[in-house]
Amino acid sequence: LLSLDQSKTFYKPDWFDIVGSEVKCCKEAVCVIDMSSFTKFELSSTNDQALDLLQHLCANDLDVPVGHIVHTGMLNERGGYENDCSVVRVSKNSFFIVSPTDQQVHCWAWIKKHMPNDPHLHLEDVSWKYTGEN
Repeated sequence: LLSLDQSKTFYKPDWFDIVGSEVKCCKEAVCVIDMSSFTKFELSSTNDQALDLLQHLCANDLDVPVGHIVHTGMLNERGGYENDCSVVRVSKNSFFIVSPTDQQVHCWAWIKKHMPNDPHLHLEDVSWKYTGEN
């Protein structure tokens, strides 16, 4: 068993040690991770509509000071996760939402499904506008 070529099995892949070195560098030194593909939305309103919507959708309190970031989940009626996101309060009535890349369509649909028909509440997909680094 030990003499098998493990690169074509469920054992340790060829790139295992390379990834291990990268993880060690990130943990013990400095690294930059390109997260540009992440989903990015801007939600804004003229009054408190944007905050009210996010307070309804998210598990954590988003009524935080401008400039603060809240990592939270968007939950369904049963308390199950619909989306994992970080929300930045950009101004009193404007929020920047960042979600995993593969959640772009679902997150958009989930927010739109719960948005009231209000011309003063605006959701925009700005994923293409910004890069992201971690």
